[in-house]
Amino acid sequence: MSRRRPEAASPGSILSGLSPSDRPGPGLDGARREALVFGILCAGVYAALAVTFCARAPRLFEQLDQLFDADLGVWTIALTHPGARLPYYTVHPLITLFVLPWGSALRELLRWFGVPAAGRLAAGLLCALAGGASAGAFRLLLGRLGVRPWWARGFASAFALSATQVVFSSLPESHAFSTLGLVLVFLSAAAPGRARWARLAAGVFSFGVTATGLAAVAFSHLDWRRDGRRAPLAAARAVALVLVVAVALALLQQAMFPGARPFFRREPLGTGYTSAVATPSSLRELTERLAMVASYMTFVGMAAPRLARDDYGRPAGALDFDASPLPRLRPAGAVHAVLWVGLVALALWGLRRAGGEARRVSAALLAWLAFVFALHLFFGRSLFLFSGQWAFAVVALTAAGLEARPVGRTGEGLISAGILLGVGLQAVANASLVADVLRAFSGP
Repeated sequence: MSRRRPEAASPGSILSGLSPSDRPGPGLDGARREALVFGILCAGVYAALAVTFCARAPRLFEQLDQLFDADLGVWTIALTHPGARLPYYTVHPLITLFVLPWGSALRELLRWFGVPAAGRLAAGLLCALAGGASAGAFRLLLGRLGVRPWWARGFASAFALSATQVVFSSLPESHAFSTLGLVLVFLSAAAPGRARWARLAAGVFSFGVTATGLAAVAFSHLDWRRDGRRAPLAAARAVALVLVVAVALALLQQAMFPGARPFFRREPLGTGYTSAVATPSSLRELTERLAMVASYMTFVGMAAPRLARDDYGRPAGALDFDASPLPRLRPAGAVHAVLWVGLVALALWGLRRAGGEARRVSAALLAWLAFVFALHLFFGRSLFLFSGQWAFAVVALTAAGLEARPVGRTGEGLISAGILLGVGLQAVANASLVADVLRAFSGP
């Protein structure tokens, strides 16, 4: 049974044009409450994982690059110690200003209560809060894309229980904040009325956390239907405004934290970035890299494969996912990969039929995915480390594409069952990942 889809300029007008039984969400107020509760629950789960990692896997924090090339020790200090000097201001222009005041306050609070390793735990809890906020904002994004409530809840759970969210919302790193910024950029782009101040704030936060967020700002402001040929100019103005505000905030950041450096002052990137450049030297290597990036962007960030030792240029015993993840998929992950690839393929075909705001935001998400695909075709030693840049977009596009497809009752039931099964398989695979990390890094 196909659903009537009136043409409209915004999700708000779509809602007003549907009968109560056909509306794709529980109402704007209800969606916000649902997103708030969902975000709080997710933050609680991530916080519990952060406490578990701190208590039971202390060796995980002893050296850099032991798991997924993540600088857990550096970020523990950068997120919680006011006198710290972060060596990555070109890539993370304003993260000290945005996060450090909260992290240092939480660290002092935990120290006051006598909590051991207070800085490490405070950094993990901050990431848990960011991860919970990302999950709640993502649930709102699905509603604004017109995804029906049951599917929106299922896909929001798929995102929240993805390997990307489970890992980087519980361990001290920048990626939980980066994902939050990106979700907010596209959420504000899909908002009814598209408030300029909200879009500017989301853009400044996303760029301030990770500089590549500026591309997401540009794509989210491209509106060919409204601006026609002037769409690139409108996007360029939005980018320029974000940069102007960011420059002012960078100067404020330097005044508040003398160790901080303005992002616009040219400095060479550290060896951690230069060593991550991948330059395929043959057609075969390029093909292998294409397959690797495609698999990581499609399903590896959702249900984790088995970990493998990766001592190349890293501490002894370092763990990561393999460059060829298919042979190392867990049983639950293998079934999930088949199921998820099928859902993604159906969704891509359905995206052609999307209309209104869903079409515009989906096009922006596709452009963002093309950008990060091209970037990581030549950059990234551990691709999973960057999976927060694309996991939310893949899930959002899958949900929007399936929603745009005309399906009967049988098709709707099958898709609903597939979503539910996929979430369950993710939970099994990623619980095994957590258990493996705890076993590998437990003990004094």
